[in-house]
Parts: sequence; C-alpha cells; structure tokens
Amino acid sequence: MNPPDVNPPGLNLVACVKWAELRPQIDPLHGSVEASQRSSGFSSSDFAAVESALRLAQSWSAQGQPCGVTVLCAGPADAE
Repeated sequence: MNPPDVNPPGLNLVACVKWAELRPQIDPLHGSVEASQRSSGFSSSDFAAVESALRLAQSWSAQGQPCGVTVLCAGPADAE
C-alpha cells in the first residue's frame, strides 16, 4: 500500500503498529525463533492504538475539525 499523494487539511493522527510473532516457537536446541506466518500479526496493543486514533479522529470531526488517520506499520510485505 502506498501513502496518499495529498495530505487532507486539518489534523492527521498516526497510529504506529508492528507485525510480530504472537506465539513464537523457540527451538530448544539452538534457542532461535522459528517464524510461522500463522502465528504472526498485530498484538492487542496495536489494535488498541488504531482504535484510539479512530475514536480521536471521530471526536475531532464531530467538532467540525477535519481529521484523518494514518496507520504506519513496521514489518514484512505480508503485513500489508
């Protein structure tokens, strides 16, 4: 996903999230993490950050102030 070409007027909130191993499997012999796409995703804290940004934007918009939300993700292409 590409960022928007033009920023909307007004406030723009940014919620930062990270694609991570939710239930990492540790190799007991080597101590390394075995990555699995089935156990990767966003944590409940990440979802809470996005929800908080959306609620704040809705509150600002209800008061007549234009407001947008951008979600910035750190992670592999699968996170898109």
